[in-house]
Amino acid sequence: MQWFARLAGKLFRRDSLFKQTPCLAPWYFSPSNPHLVRNDADMRWNYVEKVHDAHVGVMALLDQNDVCYGFAGIYTCIFAHPQSEKFLVWNYKYCHGDSPGMLLSLYETSALRPIENPENAAFALQVNKETSHCFNAVPADFFVLTLDPSLTEQEIVFPEPFKCFPDFCIVTNIPGLYPHDNSQTKDTAIILLSPETDKLYLYPQDWFNQSEAIDFGYQWITRAVKNPQTGLIHAQGIRLRDFVLDKTGRQRK
Repeated sequence: MQWFARLAGKLFRRDSLFKQTPCLAPWYFSPSNPHLVRNDADMRWNYVEKVHDAHVGVMALLDQNDVCYGFAGIYTCIFAHPQSEKFLVWNYKYCHGDSPGMLLSLYETSALRPIENPENAAFALQVNKETSHCFNAVPADFFVLTLDPSLTEQEIVFPEPFKCFPDFCIVTNIPGLYPHDNSQTKDTAIILLSPETDKLYLYPQDWFNQSEAIDFGYQWITRAVKNPQTGLIHAQGIRLRDFVLDKTGRQRK
């Protein structure tokens, strides 16, 4: 049974590692994940499929009394602080209005207030094409992440409230990732953000973007995390096997 113990240990380490990643709605959400706490009480997530017979497909953030404080629609990413009383939120897509860039907002759970008419709010979010999420609070802070696709390592000045968050990875598509490539190469990248050191590390996924075997749109990379023991990036995707990147961060091992 030693093989079973080794396999179980490997799966536990993998699951523990991916618990440190941002959660992409709705695929990686569960009632307790991402884990948030308000007034010393656990909050929970609930999938809302329909409102007034109309499909909405959003995740509702509730307290233990089923009071609603916000919604995360499809492609919303949430990264909970380790103490679960703050969270970052952004959209998977690399855009901010009509300009390149990604809007990251920081919320504190203590600032959240009940939504008076959750059904109307959920329906309005589904109709609204300007944002993928709504939380009934003013963000504690926010900033627009913009980057130079040609630089692997970049300086980013994070707002001070962001600096309490540990390093985390964002997966997104970046226009102009391969500026001199006139082919149909895709533009998926993993971005490692280090708020404490004001650093950004960009890893174009060459193995994925330049593959002729990938069914783009049907298969895509969803989340990633840096292994603190090996320094290598582990990642997952939709209809993709879990994978580990080599030291370049651009190719699979």
